[in-house]
Amino acid sequence: MPEPLIHTVSILIKTFNRKKSLIRLLTSIASEYNTFPVLIADDSEEPYREEILALFPSLPISYHCLPFDSGLSAGRNFLLAKTQTPYFLLCDDDFQFPVSMQLEKVLSIFIKYKLDIAGGSFNNYIKPGNLKQLGKLLTKRKTAISFLLSKPLISNYIGIFTTELGKCRLSITNKFNGGEEYILCDCVNNFFLAKTKKIIEMGGWDDKLKLGEHEDFFYRAKLNGLKTAFIPGFSINHHPLYKGSYIEFRQRASEYKKLFLKKFSLDSYLEIDIDANKIIFKHSLD
Repeated sequence: MPEPLIHTVSILIKTFNRKKSLIRLLTSIASEYNTFPVLIADDSEEPYREEILALFPSLPISYHCLPFDSGLSAGRNFLLAKTQTPYFLLCDDDFQFPVSMQLEKVLSIFIKYKLDIAGGSFNNYIKPGNLKQLGKLLTKRKTAISFLLSKPLISNYIGIFTTELGKCRLSITNKFNGGEEYILCDCVNNFFLAKTKKIIEMGGWDDKLKLGEHEDFFYRAKLNGLKTAFIPGFSINHHPLYKGSYIEFRQRASEYKKLFLKKFSLDSYLEIDIDANKIIFKHSLD
């Protein structure tokens, strides 16, 4: 077993206009991982540094206020440069640590198999922001059942990239055979344990991509030969926000995905759920 986790893992959180979400996340961290270094980058319209530090005086938080709308990638890169531990756990501010995250077990698997990135599952707790979104939610059987029963919709998000003739495809599955300690893949959810040095060497995230950075980051990780895997049983509670000022900025993501296509001279990008043979996203330069 590796040396005590406190000396090896930092928790990185980029936050933007979601103070209540961040408070929920930090509350969950304080209950079990209150000795871990927590690095926060806040580029909100009205940063909430002082309030957060007052609420969590016992947490070892390094809180950094960045220029407004610096972007998700720039914020993560800022935190990456500040990380002093060999590994980091990437979190969004709308996460909540479950009662048992099994981080010790995950780190043991990570080191044993010499992984560079190890992702986990989202337990998605869906709450529509308005009646229109509620109507869309209820038209989809799985999400409707999850919402009505107040149960999370689980997303494992195990992805493989393929490219041919200027077309990039990310094939996503939620299925895996029981018993594996890890499943090698190219792309996982934006909740993962990573080797700090390896992410720095690949250049971290692209600062130009304020949003829509997911595909670009993992595509470059693949091109740089990083060993990415999905770890069964490794999960985070996800409480996505669908209203307020945050969502207004979030809607720009599709424009940034076009920058990803241009950078790699791709004509189109297709993300498909191969379990249901259904398109999740489709972007092109047209």
